[in-house]
Amino acid sequence: PELRTTPTATPGDVIFIRALQDVLAHLNRTPLRRVTGRYDLRTQAAIEDFQQQNGLSANGVVNTPTWRKLKQRGCQLYPS
Repeated sequence: PELRTTPTATPGDVIFIRALQDVLAHLNRTPLRRVTGRYDLRTQAAIEDFQQQNGLSANGVVNTPTWRKLKQRGCQLYPS
């Protein structure tokens, strides 16, 4: 799904936001305690920084290209 700051998130969004924040924490972009399930301004800033450093449009929206790059970078941390 496409994730961004919003005043309301569906229960499904919360699951993906928590997964996103977990990957960001394991990439040392946010502290592990920041896994809240809310796409807040700190999460947005971490995504913008990630996007900028990975040649993506730094808009803070987790879209398909951002998910792909997160998967490429983050999945290396989880053994299969």
